[in-house]
Amino acid sequence: MVVNVVMLALYSLSCHACRHVVGGRLKHFSKHPVRYQLWTVVSKLNPKHGNFAMASLFTVILTDFYIMSLSAGWISDLRFIN
Repeated sequence: MVVNVVMLALYSLSCHACRHVVGGRLKHFSKHPVRYQLWTVVSKLNPKHGNFAMASLFTVILTDFYIMSLSAGWISDLRFIN
């Protein structure tokens, strides 16, 4: 389930809209260095947006199947930590 959350976060952060939220409407990046750093990170993730979309789709499917299997009693809970 943690992998699912990470993949969904990467999918959301690599979106074009996220890029505009963190760096949009700025005339001078030099006056906003934190937003510029966030914009550069999101811009580096942006070309892989399609890959993150497919990976997050499959992790959602696997996580849903895992939860369905637990609730149906097909498998027992795979806990590493009590």
